Amino acid sequence: VTEDLTRVRHTVIASSVINLDMINYTPDFQQIKGTVSSVRLDSLLPLAFSSSRSKLSGLIEGAKVFVNGASSLEKCERAAAKIQNSVPVNVSLSDVLCAKKLHEATGDIDILVLNASIQYRKKWDGITSEEFDEQVRVNLKASLELIQEYAPHMKAQNYGRILTVGSVQQYKPHAEMAVYAATKCAQMSLCENIAKQLAPFGITVNNLSPGVIATPRNEAALGDKEYEKKVLSGIPAGFAGVAEDCAPAALLLCSAEGRYITGADLIVDGGMHL
Repeated sequence: VTEDLTRVRHTVIASSVINLDMINYTPDFQQIKGTVSSVRLDSLLPLAFSSSRSKLSGLIEGAKVFVNGASSLEKCERAAAKIQNSVPVNVSLSDVLCAKKLHEATGDIDILVLNASIQYRKKWDGITSEEFDEQVRVNLKASLELIQEYAPHMKAQNYGRILTVGSVQQYKPHAEMAVYAATKCAQMSLCENIAKQLAPFGITVNNLSPGVIATPRNEAALGDKEYEKKVLSGIPAGFAGVAEDCAPAALLLCSAEGRYITGADLIVDGGMHL
């Protein structure tokens, strides 16, 4: 698919920046190619699925990508090393000035992917006020602030892509992650609300909800074979997903080909939400 998008100038995927002339995604079972001509995408992408393994890594070619992470610049550098022509950035979304700092580091962009999150696994009656505030700050408030920061440029050029990353817990909240699940539900509501208001400006706003994905965050839990068996029994597909299951879905929602999709929640969970 080829479409001229000369009006596009920059892209932000919450932890990468992209100068994009062509996007190639080649899964094992087939080959899909989307070619975007005369496009420059500077994208910022916060890597929350995995600090060392981007879900877009290897799927975007010819793009400049800013890889942002909170814990250390070294981890960002390791992730950026796997993405051609990328730049590591180290800004924590728990910082009240995170949106300003990221914008200063990346400049205006065309695609914003809000992929960072934090979770505390505790029973609802054991969550402290500080833990509540931190999850709301990173998972919800920072999303709003980043959209506020980057949307004006998208509106001015009449083009943009915004992707929030939610969770299957919007549909099946874990008993020990009540606040985390609540923040993801709230973010989806925010996505739907803003999508309607930005649609007249050529901007799409969508959400991607992953299910159980085998990343370092889930390594310890899934390492318990009894617990893993219990978790997998609740997934109709019968297995945990991997980063590559999420990447093509994200790529679609961030592409020119996804122009008629907005306010949607694309669930990538092997049927767990059913």
